[in-house]
Amino acid sequence: MTNSVIKTVQAIEADYGTVNCKEATNDPRLKALQRRFSDPVGRPEKVYKSNRLRKAQRLLDNTNLPKYKIAE
Repeated sequence: MTNSVIKTVQAIEADYGTVNCKEATNDPRLKALQRRFSDPVGRPEKVYKSNRLRKAQRLLDNTNLPKYKIAE
C-alpha cells in the first residue's frame, strides 16, 4: 500500500509540480488520497467511528492504566 501511495503522489507531482497549485487540488487522485488519509485533527469523526475507540483513547490520554486493562 505504501508503494502505491508514493507512486500516486509522485505521479501527481510529475503532472503539477511540487508546489501547491489550484489545478492539483481538483485532481481526482489527490482527492482519493485525502479521503483515505483524512486529517484526524480537522475531522475527528473520521478517526473515532465508535464510542469504544473514543473511550479507549480518553483512558490512554488521561489515566495511568496499562494498555491491556484498557483493551479489556
